[in-house]
Amino acid sequence: MQMAIKVKVKKLAGKSFTSLSQLESYIQSKVDQVLDATVSQVVKESVQTAVSTEVYGAGTPVWYKRRNLRNGSLGDTGEMNHKVNNGVLTVTDDALPSRPWNNG
Repeated sequence: MQMAIKVKVKKLAGKSFTSLSQLESYIQSKVDQVLDATVSQVVKESVQTAVSTEVYGAGTPVWYKRRNLRNGSLGDTGEMNHKVNNGVLTVTDDALPSRPWNNG
């Protein structure tokens, strides 16, 4: 016996959907937006805090000057990049290493 099932989805934030796949696509786009705009910034700030505590808190280097949490350093959030792909947030720290041979 075959039965036709009609799914009626209520409006969500002024949107209406005629299928579950439309609803799923809408939700995925909203998840990606939040990952891109909000979660990525929280992750970058968390990395910066960890660098401050674990790297800079370990002591003072002998062979190079620290760039602290700016100026292109490991803890500089401006050197961190992110991308979102289908619900997956990837954050990379693309800071270049300091050049100890010229103290900077």
